[in-house]
Amino acid sequence: METRREQVEKAYAQLSEYYSQLQAAYNVIYAQLKQLETERENDSKQQNASVSISNIDNVLSVVDKMISELKLELERSDLDLDEKILLIQTALRAKLTELEEHRLAITEHRRTNEALHEQLRCLEEETQKIGGESRDSKARLLQLEDDLKWKQDECVSLRRRVDELQSTINQLISRSKESDAAKLATRQADVDALFRANAELAHTNVRLQNELDENEDRMVSMNDMGHVPELQAELLKMRLNERSLLQQLTELQERLDDAEGKLKTLASEEKPQCVLMTGTQCGDVDMTENRQHTREEQPTLRPSTVELDVNESMELRNEVKRLETVEKLLNERIMCLEDQLLEGEERLQELEEELADEREKMLTLKTDIAAMENKSAFGCGQQQRLEKSGVEQISFQGEVDGSSSIRDAEISTDDLWRGEELEKVKNELERTRKELLDQKKLTVLLESSANEQIAANEVERSGHVQEMERIKCELSSVRRELEVAQERLRRNQVPELGTENQEMGWELEDFQEVNSTEMSVIVAKPQASEECESIHKRAKEEHRTNVNVMTAIRNDLSSAEVQKRNLEAVNEQVKVLHQELTQAYQRISELELQIEQKVCALVDAEKELAVLRERLSKVESERRRPEMQVNNEDGWGIEVPLAEQIVECDLASERNRRKEAEALAGNLRNVAATLRAQIDDIQQKWLEEIQNVEDKQAEIEKLRSVIASRTELQEAEHQRSESELETLCEERRRVQDELTSAENEKIRLEEQLISSKMLCDDLKTELQLQKAGYVELINKYDETKRCYEDAQVTLQTADAERLSLLERLQSKDNELNDLHCQLEACHTHTKEADQQLASKLEGKEVQVMELESRLSEVKRQLEEKEMQNSLLKDSEARLLDSVDQYGSQAEKYQEEVARLQKVVDMLEKERRELEEKLEVREEEMERTHNVESASTASLMVTNESSLTNQQLESLIAERDELRHQLKEAESRLNLAVQEKLSITRLYEQLRARLAARRQAKVSGADTSRRSSTAASEKDVPQQQQAVNEPASLLLGHYGSYQENSCRSQGYSEAIDRFLEDIEHFLENQEHNYNIVEEVVGSVICLLEQKSNYDRVVTPSL
Repeated sequence: METRREQVEKAYAQLSEYYSQLQAAYNVIYAQLKQLETERENDSKQQNASVSISNIDNVLSVVDKMISELKLELERSDLDLDEKILLIQTALRAKLTELEEHRLAITEHRRTNEALHEQLRCLEEETQKIGGESRDSKARLLQLEDDLKWKQDECVSLRRRVDELQSTINQLISRSKESDAAKLATRQADVDALFRANAELAHTNVRLQNELDENEDRMVSMNDMGHVPELQAELLKMRLNERSLLQQLTELQERLDDAEGKLKTLASEEKPQCVLMTGTQCGDVDMTENRQHTREEQPTLRPSTVELDVNESMELRNEVKRLETVEKLLNERIMCLEDQLLEGEERLQELEEELADEREKMLTLKTDIAAMENKSAFGCGQQQRLEKSGVEQISFQGEVDGSSSIRDAEISTDDLWRGEELEKVKNELERTRKELLDQKKLTVLLESSANEQIAANEVERSGHVQEMERIKCELSSVRRELEVAQERLRRNQVPELGTENQEMGWELEDFQEVNSTEMSVIVAKPQASEECESIHKRAKEEHRTNVNVMTAIRNDLSSAEVQKRNLEAVNEQVKVLHQELTQAYQRISELELQIEQKVCALVDAEKELAVLRERLSKVESERRRPEMQVNNEDGWGIEVPLAEQIVECDLASERNRRKEAEALAGNLRNVAATLRAQIDDIQQKWLEEIQNVEDKQAEIEKLRSVIASRTELQEAEHQRSESELETLCEERRRVQDELTSAENEKIRLEEQLISSKMLCDDLKTELQLQKAGYVELINKYDETKRCYEDAQVTLQTADAERLSLLERLQSKDNELNDLHCQLEACHTHTKEADQQLASKLEGKEVQVMELESRLSEVKRQLEEKEMQNSLLKDSEARLLDSVDQYGSQAEKYQEEVARLQKVVDMLEKERRELEEKLEVREEEMERTHNVESASTASLMVTNESSLTNQQLESLIAERDELRHQLKEAESRLNLAVQEKLSITRLYEQLRARLAARRQAKVSGADTSRRSSTAASEKDVPQQQQAVNEPASLLLGHYGSYQENSCRSQGYSEAIDRFLEDIEHFLENQEHNYNIVEEVVGSVICLLEQKSNYDRVVTPSL
């Protein structure tokens, strides 16, 4: 497997070399052509300017003469030359319209007369029965030639339209992407190569047919000489057989054309692999048949030269047949390759459409989430969506049922042709069902999350309502106590103090003490009501903060869900692309097998050539032996001129045939080379598509971090590109429709030809009927003569008018001829300039040859550079992957730090509130100990004490949880510190690499070209093994060229930005580490305060 991979990589490297060479050669040729065109245009402009300056006076005089001859009336005397020319043009156009009307009338009369004359001539010719059929066929052939010319003009117009559309498409593609221009260039090069291969095959066929004709002529001459009279009958039979075979070939070609038309319609439905397998099998069968023929045609050689010529002619015919079969197979394989290219383009378009659909889904999900958060009736909207999704699912199932019924009908009719397509459709339907199930699951998850959020909000609201009710109960109890105190005050009004001071002294003291206590309680209770109101306000504020926190959490959840969906979609796309890559590699392996088969066929052809050469050598030896024997027997060396001439002719013919056979083998090798080049180009296209896919994946990963800021711009660009693609698709469809219409017209012409043949047969039958009516036509002929004389009178009048107009036109034509003479002088001057340019071109062609030799050397160097760039890209990709992993981990740590900060803030708020509550409760406890109130106050105190105990227990539990969380945070901080150390090490390594590269840059600035030699094909695997070596070895191996390649492709800037991002990331991580340490310290302080508070509060309670 490793050797196979190395061979494949070497083949890819060779393909890249050849492709780069072709592109360079094309670029050089196009540049030279453009320079020549610009030079010609400049020369023509200069010559036209010089001629125009000299001819202005002549033109003015000619224009004045024209106005005077045409008797035009000028509205103004101060008219410019352009205005005068416009007047002359209008006058001439009016007169031309009149002339055309006269000509039309004359042509109509002439047509009638000609029709009558033709009828008479046809009748005369039929009576004579001499050359009737030939003349009719000539007339029909002329008509058909006119029709063909008309169709050719239409084809030319269609081609012009197609060229215009291609120019527009090229402009749009050049605006959108530069890579599309390269694809179009490669596609055009592939098409040109295919056309060249077909043209070469056609030339070979024509040449072989000419050789066959020459051999036949030779055989005829030999028969005329009388050497072999018995072979005349055989040759006649062979000719008849050849004619019958040619007729069969023509019929088969017509059938093949029809079949190709049908296959083009069904090409999108069938797989190209079947065609390739059948083609290879047919090729093997043909090769075996040809081998059998060659084996059967190897009998013992006869001494006579005539039989040898016959055998050679038979072999040549067999070779012609074999080449025709090979040509058909090559054409079929070329069509298969084109279908594969079209399928690849369609898949790329489908991927782009899927990306667009996913972006639209992202936008719709964002809008839906925003609407769901803004609306209060969250559940109703989800129910409606669920209902809509259910309706869509039902409709989709109906469509699936309809498609399944249609598929059943198609299977019943076309089981063999469309079984694979049905499997594809089933797979697509299963994918859509899976997507619907995923959507359902997502909707269920959204509903569950929404219900959970609603339940949590309701629980929080119920808790707040309970607190409000409790506070209201406390306020009502305080009001009741105030009313009781007021009633006591009213009852205990002070009586007269003077009369009862002595008797009731102790009672007054007791009364004063009671009043003092009651007043203190009355003064304290308004203070408690104020404190309750402040607590109520604080509770409202807490409720608001909790609502804001919930909204923020919802937004975070929605953004996280969107990111998850995006990641899932991207992963699915990556899986699909991997599947396509595997399919592409399978296809490449199949193409390699086909190439090997073709190589085997070439080897067989070479073996056959060797056998033919051996035969020729044997024939020469056998012919020389009798000559040597005659010379030995006849000491005087009697000459046999006729035999020697025949032998020399035979040898010359055999040598020519040998050369032609070698040329055929060379042509076949060239064809195989072209096919290999095409296959290599296809593989390069697949590799480019794979690279594009990988680039797209990298871009998607980069865009994840920048989605929030650049979504709008991407949407606008995407809409613009979609509109352009739609316009391009519409234009392409329109061109395809025009081509189909042209093909339909071609078919219609063929039908017309068939109908014309049928008409020929019908006309033959009608001729016999017309002979009977010949007498009647003679009577009609007299009547037509009279009409003809009348028409001649009218024609004479029209001719007189026409002559008068022609005389005027001749005078104007003479003036125009003068102008033409001047133009011809200009043309002669331009021709001389063209000859000079041609001489310059010859010199430049010599320069081009030298440049091509230089380019070959430069391309060898480029191979090394491409390998080095690939190695650099691999190392950079690995570094980027590691940095992305560290970045994701750092983001996770930042999120945990933010969550801990939120928890700490909440705990601080709760601590403050608890401290305030405890201060209030301590004051109340002191007051309750001083006051001996009723049982109601004691009950309130017990309730409050129980509540405080519950709160203290909850605080203790929270303290334990916070301690556990602190332990986990410390462990995470330790891990973060370790990762920080590893990142710093990587950062130091990168700095060392940059320093080495900068030193290499300084060393490479002195030399303009690399000193090392180009790497050979054997060194490729060694260079691949160098990927796993450290950076120092890579830098020492590549030297200054790495920096130049980085500079040319913009890698240096990317690396600098990458290092800046790493520095920024390390600074952020240090900042986060400091924040976490501060948070941990604050949490520890809070825990210590709470522990101290528990120690103080528990004995008091």
